[in-house]
Amino acid sequence: MRIAVMVKDINFRRMMLLLLSISVLFVGYLHEAKAYTSVVEPGSGLTILICPSGEKHQAAIAFEARFTPSTITGDWDISAHSASGDVFKSGIISGGKLSLSGYFVLTGKETSDDICGSLGSVTSIPIKIIGQCASFPAGGPSTTLNFRATNGETADFPSSPTCS
Repeated sequence: MRIAVMVKDINFRRMMLLLLSISVLFVGYLHEAKAYTSVVEPGSGLTILICPSGEKHQAAIAFEARFTPSTITGDWDISAHSASGDVFKSGIISGGKLSLSGYFVLTGKETSDDICGSLGSVTSIPIKIIGQCASFPAGGPSTTLNFRATNGETADFPSSPTCS
């Protein structure tokens, strides 16, 4: 009987030690998981940007958003080539969210547009940029980046944005 109690006691101690070790490793893993502080797309692939008028332009997007505990700031621009040269639409990023998995929704305003017929300043049209950071930065596989403006401008860019 005494041997059985000793064996149970040893197995109990081993189990407790194993559980404690696993718990420490798990807590260490959770501690290492850190929130991203930026998302950057230096230049997407080309796609079709559809203007509110129905005009279509082949375009690319670039943006950078920086996250702090209290603010989100950044800027974006979309470029297209026209008969008179390169044209742009651009704006600011002032809100949104970026998850630990790299999924993001950025919000902001369009402040300038030379692509969709506005030729210059616009009246702060709200925009959203929605996407997923590439798992493999620097040439990783493309994801789809959605650009939406409340005036009807839309585009789905092939993109490999980087979260850091």
